Amino acid sequence: MSSRPDVDELLPPNESLVALQFETTEEFQRCRDLLWEQPERFQWPDRRSLVIVVEKANLPLFAQAGLQYSERPVVHGAASPSPAETARMREWMREMNSRMLKGLSLE
Repeated sequence: MSSRPDVDELLPPNESLVALQFETTEEFQRCRDLLWEQPERFQWPDRRSLVIVVEKANLPLFAQAGLQYSERPVVHGAASPSPAETARMREWMREMNSRMLKGLSLE
């Protein structure tokens, strides 16, 4: 059994994602704090632009918390990666994990 996560578990399909654009650092951090309490929920934060990419299915959570944001579509590449792209990404992640562990002297 591998302890390394599968790429498919880490990256939901593009069409299931939405970008939340925050106006203030405080609102951005409130969202991060909320997501920190629920680590099973996907998030891809970009602190510089005050954007967090989340799954559309989780939008009610943010509305219930009273967060102030605007929604932006997630647009990049194909709707979902092809099997070949997924295989390339998986191999790249394995290589990067290996390099990181060697750099930390853990492997």
